[in-house]
Amino acid sequence: MPFPDNLEAPAKTMLTNENGVSRTTHVIEDSKTQKLRLLTPKECERINGLPDDWTNTGMSDKKRYFIWKML
Repeated sequence: MPFPDNLEAPAKTMLTNENGVSRTTHVIEDSKTQKLRLLTPKECERINGLPDDWTNTGMSDKKRYFIWKML
């Protein structure tokens, strides 16, 4: 797996441990800061074909990461 993830390639499968850091976590290079970072909940929604802020119901980001993986 490339590190950081290639933003020009299709996203790899998202796993239920996405709210933590592991070998399978999506890590990208921020185009503005050139620093490595994790995907935001909104970016995860987009990868999964959901509307922006679909999981934004007032719950924590950790729960937002988990909820779209249950679909």
